[in-house]
Amino acid sequence: MTIHEAAFDGLGRRVVKTVSNSGDLDGVTEYYHNRNQIIETRDGSGNLETQVYHGTQYIDEVVGQRIADMGRVYVHQDANYNVTGTTDLTARQIERNYYSPYGQLEVAVNSHPFDE
Repeated sequence: MTIHEAAFDGLGRRVVKTVSNSGDLDGVTEYYHNRNQIIETRDGSGNLETQVYHGTQYIDEVVGQRIADMGRVYVHQDANYNVTGTTDLTARQIERNYYSPYGQLEVAVNSHPFDE
């Protein structure tokens, strides 16, 4: 049984992902690129899922996103361009990420422990 299929362009970039036989995860995602950066994803009906805003200093420097259900969010990174968190337009923390000393993501929490 096939669960995941992907299509790639001539440069090796994924342009379509199809998930099936996985319940709520089923669907099609189309990827749009600017050189090597993903700048937008859309569902199989052409509806916007995510727009990604990149910085100018590094290829993986994501400074913001527009997410269909959440609106605009800001992305915060450390000196190695690891995403350490995201905040909304009111500076409320949405997600915080912690990394091992070797750069592996150890935990991602949806809010700061002191927000409650």
